[in-house]
Amino acid sequence: MMLSGIVDLERPLTLPTKQPYGATMAQKASAAFAVNDFVVYPAHGVGRIVSIETNVYAGITVEVYVISYEQEKMTQRVPVRKAVEVGLRHLSSPEVVAKAVKTLTEPAKNKRGMWSKRAREYEQKINSGDLLAVAEVARDLYHRPDTDPASYSERTLYETAITRLIREAAAVWAVDLTGAAIKISAKTQKAIELPGNNIQPVPSLHGAVASPLDATRITTVSTQPSKRNLAKEQASIANAETTNRTLEEAAAAELVKLKSKRPRR
Repeated sequence: MMLSGIVDLERPLTLPTKQPYGATMAQKASAAFAVNDFVVYPAHGVGRIVSIETNVYAGITVEVYVISYEQEKMTQRVPVRKAVEVGLRHLSSPEVVAKAVKTLTEPAKNKRGMWSKRAREYEQKINSGDLLAVAEVARDLYHRPDTDPASYSERTLYETAITRLIREAAAVWAVDLTGAAIKISAKTQKAIELPGNNIQPVPSLHGAVASPLDATRITTVSTQPSKRNLAKEQASIANAETTNRTLEEAAAAELVKLKSKRPRR
């Protein structure tokens, strides 16, 4: 029987194999994400892993996730062993998305204090990667269409937050962005716009939301020029052409006059 603390010299001494730094993190990250997975990167929102590459940087071999952001036409490379550390995550569960949408129906947080400080807080929430925090920003900065327009900075932060929410909801619900915006509008009874797109949910007289086809039709009709504006534009073009002809004729007459005054040799 061996006493505690005494080494058995008859048994060969085996040392544990030392794992390279970060190997455990890389294994966890590699198991967590795969090609074609939708993921959320805190600073950019929803993207899709299109491939996993092995690149060499300064003589060091690094395995990276190649993430595509279709709307921004952007590609990002995130080291596999750093993926979890930098906040890369899977899409939120349907329950979390439902809770985020419900957040939009809650009263806005009291808007007191300096705007610069609140703007920094909103930016931190947006870039936290937490969908519920993003929803809080969209809730606090939402402006009804019948109220005074928001400032440029408020509108920019709101559009960033609502876009992040719409895109993640669309990926979780397996619908397009317009469909997700319409679904959120129906659940919140708010006119949620889709930034960067002319199509937006159109509430009906009964509070329901029209279909994407109706929204497209309404937007298209509203952007067509009226007959009166078209007539004004045509008249303006005709006047410009007449003015150009008059100037050309005057220039030609002046040229003839100068030639007639030129002394003969």
